[in-house]
Amino acid sequence: MNNKLTSTGTRSLNPWHGLADMSREMEKIFDEYKWPSVELSDKLNSSFAPACEASETETGYSFRIEIPGMDKKDIKIEIDNQTLTVSGERKTESEEKKGKRFFSELSYGSFYRSFYLPSPVDDKNIDAQYKDGVLTVNAKKLENSKAKKISIH
Repeated sequence: MNNKLTSTGTRSLNPWHGLADMSREMEKIFDEYKWPSVELSDKLNSSFAPACEASETETGYSFRIEIPGMDKKDIKIEIDNQTLTVSGERKTESEEKKGKRFFSELSYGSFYRSFYLPSPVDDKNIDAQYKDGVLTVNAKKLENSKAKKISIH
């Protein structure tokens, strides 16, 4: 078996190259279903990725995102066309504590999550609440974008 590189093929030394290919393939799969479309790049561009839950009803969309230990002023929510983006930063505690820290499993830094919405939403009718470490975002669909049942006569 020949393990040498040849002039007809090259090898990437970038360890993220394969992950980028996989991300493109996953996006193709999500594009077929469109809901919920979550970009893998969100997780690659973030220090941590909070757990999310998304649901759709006839009238709108609801998101629950677990981000405990944050101040709501450090959370940003944006809607652009049919994409809802939630981002923020969980800052490390600057207070000096006595004693040595043996380990920490807490995640600090920035996060960025972006969700494609299959139907347009009313950007004036979005409600966001942050309570007990859970951000809840509810967005109402535009009236004219709701599915309508048509009876056959």
